[in-house]
Amino acid sequence: MKASLKALLRQPAFGVPALLTLMLGIGAPTATFSVLHAVLLRPLPFHEPDRIVRFRMEGETPNGRVAFDAVPAAVALQWGADATTLSALSVFNDRSLTFASEQGPFRLSGVAASPNLFEVLGSAPALGRTFDPSTTDTRQVVLSYATWQRFFAANPAVVGSMVSFDGVAHRVAAVMPPSFHFPAPETAFWVPMVVDSSGTRGMVLPAVARLQPEASLASVLGEGRTRLADAGGRRELTLYVDTLHDQLVGPVRRRLWVLMGAVAFVSAIATANMALLLLVRGASRERELSIRLALGAGRGQLARQLVGEGFVLALIGGGLGVILAGGLLAVLPGLAPRDLVRLTDAGLNGPVLAFAVALTAITSLVFCVLSAGRTLAIDPFRSLSGSAGESRLIGWHTPRRRLRVLAASELAMTTVLLIGAALLMLSFVRELMVDQGFDPRGALAMQITRRRLAIPRPMRDWHFMNGCSSASAPSKASMRPD
Repeated sequence: MKASLKALLRQPAFGVPALLTLMLGIGAPTATFSVLHAVLLRPLPFHEPDRIVRFRMEGETPNGRVAFDAVPAAVALQWGADATTLSALSVFNDRSLTFASEQGPFRLSGVAASPNLFEVLGSAPALGRTFDPSTTDTRQVVLSYATWQRFFAANPAVVGSMVSFDGVAHRVAAVMPPSFHFPAPETAFWVPMVVDSSGTRGMVLPAVARLQPEASLASVLGEGRTRLADAGGRRELTLYVDTLHDQLVGPVRRRLWVLMGAVAFVSAIATANMALLLLVRGASRERELSIRLALGAGRGQLARQLVGEGFVLALIGGGLGVILAGGLLAVLPGLAPRDLVRLTDAGLNGPVLAFAVALTAITSLVFCVLSAGRTLAIDPFRSLSGSAGESRLIGWHTPRRRLRVLAASELAMTTVLLIGAALLMLSFVRELMVDQGFDPRGALAMQITRRRLAIPRPMRDWHFMNGCSSASAPSKASMRPD
């Protein structure tokens, strides 16, 4: 190992370009695979996620084609009450509320859902207890892990305390684990929503459901369309059922596979360049190796040395590639589109490191085969004979001629791979630049939040009950906004 490392250090003109090429050829695919694994390959952090489904409706109307991830609320509630293919169903809706904190009011994006939402998803809280499915108390709130850390300094005593949302006191029932993000990564809280089927005429709401163990998507779809037709649903609208995973990653699946293909082309280019560098280095060392063979060194001994040098080169290049992948993953969340869900979960975890090790091992194997093959092909007599200088200049099978052929072949292959990578990247960019239906140039979006609410002070201890603070709990009247 030391001898191989010293041999590389003696030739920095070869070692530095080789390591940089390896770093790119291993680091870029590792970072891309980390994103692919986090978004597409890793199961959702729910109990039996393959049994969780979402509903959507599509169809033609007089105003054009419509598509929305919602179903008639009355149909959904009745379906959840007596379904034969579903074990549970929950409706929900976006809800933005103003949270009164020590730093001032903050407008947070959350969800109002049927109390059985967490039962449908099969998710246990990190702290406290989620809503009782039979509850009618809407003055409760479940906090996301990020909200708990941001506003409550990760204090476990927050469970059971009272907090102010839109000037109304809510009791903190639970805190969800850091891996729980539903329906979106920016969801900051969940509050119960009690919906009466008698007051839902004309209302459509998103819904999530859990399948019965023996049910299939086809059976759920058939039951849903039958119920929609029996309820007098509009014929031009068609119900569809997707697994929760497909609903979340469907819009970005094609983009990620296209990106992975482009990066694979880049990795292949790097490997081809490394092969050429090794062949050039082997040709420059042919006389040295011939002399050592002539002095009695065995071909196996020389092959082991060259294989060791290739292994050390691949090992160092793999380590640098992992470091590069970590740096790319650190800056990627700020550059990626917002619809790339679960991107924050991408990191150098076990499967990603295993991928990097496998890629390094394959690269090392290629280097070893090239190095060993080069050693076994050396002819000491021709390399050291007086006519060797002439033989290098003539004949199709002379070393220089073979090197030229290999260099030309590598250049042709690299050109093809580069064109393929460019075309795939162009497809990826076009996927990101889908027409949004409006011109976003010069358009701004903003939210305006009231700066002051008529709530008791001080806010630093959240002035809440059950041991969080010695301050008395505010009355409901005092929690109302001005």
